[in-house]
Amino acid sequence: VYDEAEQRIEMRLVSLERQSVHIAGTDIDLDAGEYIVTEHSHKYSPDRFAEMARDAGFISCQAWSDANNLFSVQYLRAS
Repeated sequence: VYDEAEQRIEMRLVSLERQSVHIAGTDIDLDAGEYIVTEHSHKYSPDRFAEMARDAGFISCQAWSDANNLFSVQYLRAS
């Protein structure tokens, strides 16, 4: 699911039936159709990503992107 306001994709596991799961010493009851969020994949513009990297103490050395600029791989170095 893409959350436009947060600019992120949410990965979800959806329970197909009512069930109880035991995780790390905790029982969690799930109804059919109920979901748990397992990942937030945030999306940033190249400029915003470079700004966040600088703020965290990194220097952007190089970036590679797909032909449509939908994703990229960033090479960062600690400053």
